[in-house]
Amino acid sequence: MTDIIESMRGLRNQTLTYERAMSDLTVAIGNVERLTDLTPDQMERLWAATGRLSKAALAKGKGNE
Repeated sequence: MTDIIESMRGLRNQTLTYERAMSDLTVAIGNVERLTDLTPDQMERLWAATGRLSKAALAKGKGNE
């Protein structure tokens, strides 16, 4: 789990583009899919992160209407 957090911190120091964000998101999804036996706390954090991603997508979509 520490590696994922460090990876996310590294993102803040890089030039952000849509393609880079999508690539990193795809990698993160694959990493989560390979995890086993998540604790209830980890599941709560995962659901919180998916909610945050959904809110970000909705906010970006509103600008394109």
